Amino acid sequence: MCVQASCAQFWMLSTPHGLFPVPLGMALTYDPAFLAPAATPAHRKSVPYAVVPPAPSGAQTGEAEDGGQAGSRTLWKGWVCTECGRANCRYRWERWECRACGNRLLDAGAVVPSLGLPRRLDVLGEADDCSPGVRMTVHRLASTPATVVAYTLPRAGTVYHVLHDTAAAADAIWEAYQRAAADVPAAPLFERRELKSNTVKGGLLSQQFAINSGASYKYIVETLSYTFAESPPSVMDALELIRERVASVLGARVDFNEILSVMYREGQKMNWHDDSEPGLGPVVAALSLGSPATMSFRPKAARKPNAKASGASSKEPSLRRPLPVLNFALSHGDVVIMSGRAIQHMYDHKVVPLGLRVAATARVIQG
Repeated sequence: MCVQASCAQFWMLSTPHGLFPVPLGMALTYDPAFLAPAATPAHRKSVPYAVVPPAPSGAQTGEAEDGGQAGSRTLWKGWVCTECGRANCRYRWERWECRACGNRLLDAGAVVPSLGLPRRLDVLGEADDCSPGVRMTVHRLASTPATVVAYTLPRAGTVYHVLHDTAAAADAIWEAYQRAAADVPAAPLFERRELKSNTVKGGLLSQQFAINSGASYKYIVETLSYTFAESPPSVMDALELIRERVASVLGARVDFNEILSVMYREGQKMNWHDDSEPGLGPVVAALSLGSPATMSFRPKAARKPNAKASGASSKEPSLRRPLPVLNFALSHGDVVIMSGRAIQHMYDHKVVPLGLRVAATARVIQG
């Protein structure tokens, strides 16, 4: 038997009938010399490549390794601290920061101008995709130059997709958000924060950089809440635009008292979730800024009958994952309104952006 992988007798026993694998459970003895310490060969003493990755090339310049700008995926990679050697996730938008020694690596935070954003080429943008059970209607608003596509979800409520004819207001808010995020304040604003529950040992950060303003909002991420007075002006401008669009669609002003602003770099997204936290009002509205994104809705998963009672295999999943019943494309400046508390209890939704994006979602938090 030989322990060299290149040998024909690798873990094979030589018998009168040829080579055979070592039987399971067979006791083996070893030559003591084989177990004795041996010096590492000279050609194996050094690793032929750098173990510590180089510092992100986007630092100080705002340009990503792949030639992209502030939204590039390469700009949210972690880094190894040049002072203490600790590996760190990038948890702040405007810089890399070592949680062990406080060493910082600044990101120039180049602003992506609104002029470079993709624009909708027609009234409705990309074709909508909805199941036969979802009723869709389209109408023009009289109070503001915008088209509204309304999707009625059976027994739940209505999702309104508001497509404004111009994006001038959204353009200014988009650039203001980026400038606010690129500042280096004493207290962090846009951060990736820890998920409340995960199966990984240690802290696991969310994909998105977020700031919550107004009333405290409790969801899957441990996030801080700033008062409206402490929040950047871009947040308040987004909130006012959302209030105006909601009033023009629903015919009544909704006094949202909370807004969650989330910034996404390339490759980051918000997966399936709902807004059914206790105390939330029946209307949730969101402003989409930056790159295009796809928003989807699907019914909540229905639990299968008890496996033992039905005779089903215990290896089968306990949840059935329904397919989406509604998909539509969001463009820069679009507003989505979910009207009806039952939507959050009966459906999950997700948004997948194509690149750098800001989403500002307003809610009424009661009690």
